[in-house]
Amino acid sequence: MDYTYLIGVLYSLFFWIFLFFINSNNRKNILLTSLVCAPAGPLSEFWNLKDYWSPTYLFKIAIGQWVFGIEDYLFAFAFSGICYGIYILITKQIGSYVEKKYTWFVSVKLMIIGIIFFVLMFMLTNYLKMNSVYAIVTILFLLSIIIFILHPITFLPSLVTGFIMAAYMFFAYWVFYFRLFPHLINDWWNHEFLSGLYILNIPVEEIIWSFVSGLFIGPTITYCMVGENTSV
Repeated sequence: MDYTYLIGVLYSLFFWIFLFFINSNNRKNILLTSLVCAPAGPLSEFWNLKDYWSPTYLFKIAIGQWVFGIEDYLFAFAFSGICYGIYILITKQIGSYVEKKYTWFVSVKLMIIGIIFFVLMFMLTNYLKMNSVYAIVTILFLLSIIIFILHPITFLPSLVTGFIMAAYMFFAYWVFYFRLFPHLINDWWNHEFLSGLYILNIPVEEIIWSFVSGLFIGPTITYCMVGENTSV
């Protein structure tokens, strides 16, 4: 059993809990966002373990060629909730916040977007032979652009959230993770498939992925809530 990944997940869950409590009017939305987005963690490992990284798990789960751990689910749960929580705080600061109800139909819309994402993922990695992390970044960026066109008010808070999440990931590695596990990058990442660009030993792909994820999650949830009744 290896606790390395789990320790990093607990770090993110700490920030999730913090944002959950300070966003008193949006706790349900943050929780539901995390629950809807969490399966993307294990699902993405179908591709990521082939050409991006090879993290160690507390308990490895294998279904045919698909390998993942509970850590993947928990990290996606925490990271998506953090993205949405920060996005909400920013919209309140700049005056673009509109309180909405997270209904079952919002979940249906998000699942449709998720299906579109994984279909595109399959096409980019299998037919265009694109590296999985570059495929993820490309898809999230293009979907974000579509959301901005359809719902322009989301652009500024989304952009700020993206930069905050990139900074969050940088400090999570540099200030916390590398102090505990200094050889983590060499042990986990498949460097031969990456760009070779690093920011203080952190693969630039990690920072870009964090930025684009922050860019995508908040406005996508907000767009799916358009037309829903105001929360009570």
